[in-house]
Amino acid sequence: MSDTINDLLKRDNAAFATLINNLPGMVYRCQNNYDWTMEFVSEGSLNLTGYRPEELIDNRKVSYRAMIHSEDQESVCNEIQAALIEGRSFRFAYRIAIPVGEKWVWEQGRGVSNPDGKVVALEGYIIDITEQVMAQRHLDQRVDERTRELSTLLDISHNLASTLDLEPLLDLSLDQLGSVVSYDAASIMILDQEILKILAYRGPIPRNEALQIKFSIQTAKANQEVLQRREPVIIADIR
Repeated sequence: MSDTINDLLKRDNAAFATLINNLPGMVYRCQNNYDWTMEFVSEGSLNLTGYRPEELIDNRKVSYRAMIHSEDQESVCNEIQAALIEGRSFRFAYRIAIPVGEKWVWEQGRGVSNPDGKVVALEGYIIDITEQVMAQRHLDQRVDERTRELSTLLDISHNLASTLDLEPLLDLSLDQLGSVVSYDAASIMILDQEILKILAYRGPIPRNEALQIKFSIQTAKANQEVLQRREPVIIADIR
């Protein structure tokens, strides 16, 4: 289809204009210059960038290039120019600065050429992908955390198989646990005839004192629950 956005809008195609202005993103036409000076911007610009179309057109308030994160400007420019040279569309993700913070956006566009083959404008579509990027980062973080947890469990199992000396093994297990779960105090206990005894300890109490601590399982409701459920018990406020 050879018609450009401007051509279609000039025909007073109300249905097309309504569609463009109700898309959940920003449709644009801009010059292929340093600032990517906007010639047309859809109404979605306000929700996406915090600026109304008339504020972006002709750089009246801000140029779109100035909104792109300084660390992303060069890669965005290089990708667009490479796409124009190769005669293909461009698509990429990057960050923009908005009046109240920062967003991740995804852009797809193409060059518009005159009959002589010279690129006279860029046309495209930009949408907000901040939520998706944050969700992916959270997933990556959880994968990293889970990998550390499994690695720690593997180290502990290896230590179990390589030593018969229980005391240093338990201490090492608590140290390795601290690399996965940050704690103020941690202990390993054994149940001996209804009495819980601490075998290993890390925390503010002197170690020798902590190893003397023992108490009846009947008075320790949380410990009872752990034994019954055989899974962690989370207490919102231990006080």
